[in-house]
Amino acid sequence: MADQAKTVAELLAELSGDYYTNEVTLGVTDESHVGPIEMELRCCGVKPHRHLGWTVAETSIGRLLDLVSAHLARGTWSTLAALVRHADVSGYVSRHLGIQPIEWLKELDQLLSEFFPIRVSDPLSKPAIKKCPLVQSVAKLIGEWLLPLTEHERSIADWSGIVSSWLLDLFPLEMDDLPAEETDDRQALEKSTLHDRTHLAMVATQRLLKRYAELNDQLDLTVSGATAIEMLSARLADVRIAEPKHKNDVSILGWLDLALDDSKLLVVNGLNHPFVPSSVTSDPFLPGSLRNRLRMEDHNRRYARDAYAMHLMITTRPTVRFIVGSTAADLSPTPPSRLLASAPGIDIARRIRKLLGEQRPAQPVNHEWDIHSSDRRLPIPKLPIKKDVPAVTSMSVTAFADYLRCPYRFYLRHVLKFKPLDDEANELAANQFGNLVHAALEEFGLSDDRDEGNADKIEAILANHLNQFASQYYGKSVSTAVQLQIAQAQRRFKAVARQQAQRIAEGWRIHATEASVSERDGAFIEVDNRKMGLRGRFDRIDHHPGTGQWAILDYKTHGFRPEKKHLKKTDDGYRWIDLQLPLYRLMIPYLGIDAVPDQVQLGYFNVSEKEEDTRINIAGFTPDQMRQAEQVIRDCVSGIWAGNFQPASDRIQYDDYGMILQTSVANRLLDQVEWLSGPELES
Repeated sequence: MADQAKTVAELLAELSGDYYTNEVTLGVTDESHVGPIEMELRCCGVKPHRHLGWTVAETSIGRLLDLVSAHLARGTWSTLAALVRHADVSGYVSRHLGIQPIEWLKELDQLLSEFFPIRVSDPLSKPAIKKCPLVQSVAKLIGEWLLPLTEHERSIADWSGIVSSWLLDLFPLEMDDLPAEETDDRQALEKSTLHDRTHLAMVATQRLLKRYAELNDQLDLTVSGATAIEMLSARLADVRIAEPKHKNDVSILGWLDLALDDSKLLVVNGLNHPFVPSSVTSDPFLPGSLRNRLRMEDHNRRYARDAYAMHLMITTRPTVRFIVGSTAADLSPTPPSRLLASAPGIDIARRIRKLLGEQRPAQPVNHEWDIHSSDRRLPIPKLPIKKDVPAVTSMSVTAFADYLRCPYRFYLRHVLKFKPLDDEANELAANQFGNLVHAALEEFGLSDDRDEGNADKIEAILANHLNQFASQYYGKSVSTAVQLQIAQAQRRFKAVARQQAQRIAEGWRIHATEASVSERDGAFIEVDNRKMGLRGRFDRIDHHPGTGQWAILDYKTHGFRPEKKHLKKTDDGYRWIDLQLPLYRLMIPYLGIDAVPDQVQLGYFNVSEKEEDTRINIAGFTPDQMRQAEQVIRDCVSGIWAGNFQPASDRIQYDDYGMILQTSVANRLLDQVEWLSGPELES
């Protein structure tokens, strides 16, 4: 369809010197062509006029009724989030709460992406209420706003009056705009003072609701508010509105209107089967032969009608152009219309050769973005953005890996605190699943059962801690996907329990869990005569009383060894991509344990989905590698203090900032446009 829309623009550019815009009409055989043609013409600076108009369902009124119907029927936090994102509903909430939308919408996104609640009527967990205190006020306000639509069952006539008053509270109309009984849509349009689409849709909606409010009692039904809204929304989908046409607009008409149009230039897009002539759907009770005998519309009559209309178009104006598409929007082939074969044999052969062999010379078309082609790529904001942003004076152990991956993204996440929120997620992300497992293991390490040596008992204890945390954090009502993930985490604890029992049998004991060290404890690294504070939390510190050995373990919900996650093989050897365990070694003196840092074991307690990969993996870094890691740490600190925050050239996997750095699909399309408009093609 995009190619056909571009062809329309090229034909208009080719014939623009012969006709004024008010002498041009564009025709479409299928309504789906209108959108691409409108977009193409607006990009060329031509304003089209859609004679077909829009259905009310395509306006903000129709969208609101659909959202309200879905929320009344399901009553979930997801349907509430969709409803309050409607611009008019968002404004209503903000006006009544006295809070900017960004504040409560952020909390609503956070609730959906972190706690995964289902129904609004179910109580939220205490952590959810503490972290998102505004969402309950929003839910209560929306509930009160929709209260007139949730009362006991009424007749459709009664509901029509209630819905009419309810809509007028949100979209007020002047008394002169309200449709009277004898007015039609055109008179309502002429009376309206605002010709925006929402206003016109509101006038049409009120007119329809007025008709339903006067519904005969014998034809009326008693239904719930949700059913009434759904029914009215479906009925409004068939109601069309049209904005007024201005003098220099280019009209876009449907196929049946083209024969009666008197424009001098006519461009018809989509002369393809099955649009022209359109087929009459077969019916088992009304076959074609019976329809013909009853003089009802059938395939032959439809063919004759369209053939006559096409002949009338050609013979009543000086210039007509027909565009035959080769593929549909889904790239399926679309054969030419049968009307092209309604001619003598020699003309049919000529048309076939023209369709298959001849290539129409391309006509240059100037789009608005071509005027500033050198500026079409969106600039990436320069860092640092604000002068008042405080300098980086301390870093967490995970922040170093982010800086190594991309200094620009490090600045966005750790300095500007830009973090993504996905309100459409219906299951725990990888880090959230890790937090779930960490929470159960942390409670186990803090409990009096941490020295338990029986694998079955350890498994039961871990499962109990997991379920308690899930119940307290997510509440009793959580999505099914999250419930399955909780069960998956519990299944992993079977292998964890065996490894923990073996660890106890070897003489190791859990000394501390979730021990934290920060700059307040004196943890820092000195670079260029300046101190950079270090922050870190140690998942687990083990001690072997018999040998005096110490070990620092980090829980990981994957099966990779520490070397795999910290080092990347290159042509010159290995390159550090994560500095977590080397940083732990630098922070050992601040843990308050009697140990020589170089002799403390560092490793992972892998809690993998595969039982064979669930084990304790002690890192085997060499002394040279550890010295190299310390130098990389210093280089990171020097780069941060020097303001080196350039974007990385390497592709970032699971990029949260692809839109800011234009590494998504849009960026690839821009690269393609630049390649297509390169100097070798422009000549």
